[in-house]
Amino acid sequence: MSEQLSVAETRAQTSEDVIDNSPEMTAEDLQKYFPAIETAYPLALDSYAAITRRVEVANQRLQYQATFLLSISGLFPVILRSFDVPLFSTWFLLVMLGLALALAFAVYPQVFSGHLQLVHPTHLFNDHLDLEPLEFKKNMIFFAGKDFEKNNKLLERQHTWLLRSVGAFAVSAGLLAVWAVAGRF
Repeated sequence: MSEQLSVAETRAQTSEDVIDNSPEMTAEDLQKYFPAIETAYPLALDSYAAITRRVEVANQRLQYQATFLLSISGLFPVILRSFDVPLFSTWFLLVMLGLALALAFAVYPQVFSGHLQLVHPTHLFNDHLDLEPLEFKKNMIFFAGKDFEKNNKLLERQHTWLLRSVGAFAVSAGLLAVWAVAGRF
């Protein structure tokens, strides 16, 4: 029972303790307390590739949304002008304001929501190359987990801004429909 408690206590260490290079943690201790290091290490490295793909897809969605909104915003006045619809009516300005807001919501996260977090090679060189292989792998698994959490938060922010952009576009489309139904079109 004390052996199980010892393992639980070891796994419940704080994040600073996990990457602490204390001399009492020998390769045998690491293998004993963290027997799945060899199995988890490739999975931790693969998590960087997976999250990178997800962030790239999220960025593409935002870029597609921005491109679509720019196209609609540029085309909309031309079409209205061809039907001799006045471009400075309140309805038109509200629709264009909604499109501008949707575009701002699509562009904002690409500029201000953060960047992909990866392990910095200089950090590895300066602080981890002198470690035993199992200790190095344990630390890399820890860093991959922390980076995965941060990158998931980045994805959540990007998704939230995309939904805001789609919502603003839907409001603009609704205003356009009301304008058309009200006989302004």
